[in-house]
Amino acid sequence: DDLVSEDGFYRIKIVDEQGASVDSGRERSILASVPGCEVRRANFREQIELSLSQTGSLLSMSYTPLVSPLAAKCEELSPLSSNDREYTFQTLLSYSTSTPGMTLPKILPKMRPPPGLNVIKQKRNP
Repeated sequence: DDLVSEDGFYRIKIVDEQGASVDSGRERSILASVPGCEVRRANFREQIELSLSQTGSLLSMSYTPLVSPLAAKCEELSPLSSNDREYTFQTLLSYSTSTPGMTLPKILPKMRPPPGLNVIKQKRNP
């Protein structure tokens, strides 16, 4: 209730223990935050999308409360303490991994410019 009434932010932190730096021993983490009201309006339904590297290390995270278009505005929500029910989060978690792209040649093949364009030649100083 305080998070909504004070316009606070709900924060979620994911710690990547696998991606810890060998030298420093510190864990890498990713933090996302959204207005607390949005979490409440979503009735604690959320979607978390993770992007992982080829080695399985965490690259990025997207956190989205799943707010219905028909959800009441923050000012219209009744306080959670007025209900005797227990609230739980319903989380949809998805992930994607990177895929190697096509290798590009470092030197482009000699080609003619497109019709109507001319190549600008470099002047070389001897």
